[in-house]
Amino acid sequence: MIGNDIVDLQLAKTQSNWRRKGWLQKLFTKEEQQYILSSTAPELQVWMLWSRKEAAYKAHQRRFCLQPRYIPKKIVCKEEIVTIEEAVYRTTTQCTQQYVYSVARVMDTHYNSEIYDTEIDIQTRFQQTMFKKSKEISLISFKKDINGIPFVMLNGVRSKIPFSLTHHGRFAAYVMQRQVL
Repeated sequence: MIGNDIVDLQLAKTQSNWRRKGWLQKLFTKEEQQYILSSTAPELQVWMLWSRKEAAYKAHQRRFCLQPRYIPKKIVCKEEIVTIEEAVYRTTTQCTQQYVYSVARVMDTHYNSEIYDTEIDIQTRFQQTMFKKSKEISLISFKKDINGIPFVMLNGVRSKIPFSLTHHGRFAAYVMQRQVL
């Protein structure tokens, strides 16, 4: 399974006061808080850890068909490895001056991912990527299941292609598990 999350650092700076009393304690374990506060770039560490947690949460929710729930302190980051209960996910995080982007996956999952400015319609770009392997782009659509997890419809039939969409501020991205269509 797979999940992703992106944080627009400019927007996060204006929307979230991570230094506010109690903010870190609500979202991060004691070890994660220590890691953030001892960092030379604590704000960047906040968003790196947060995006890893969110990406892993999406992969976990999809993997076990779970209803949405708020469990940030049960999602534990130790460098690139994130655990939720007994499930383990490997994360890859890309940091620029503009965004932090994380992909979480079950250990050996291979994937394709792209990041776009939100002026580009992310669903259309995802369809175009899939179109390379499908006969007609019009046969590709998106739906959400009862838990809010998105899935791909190919010619009116639900596909089993794991993918995830994310957006925040000026950025959007998708990740799709690699497999033959």
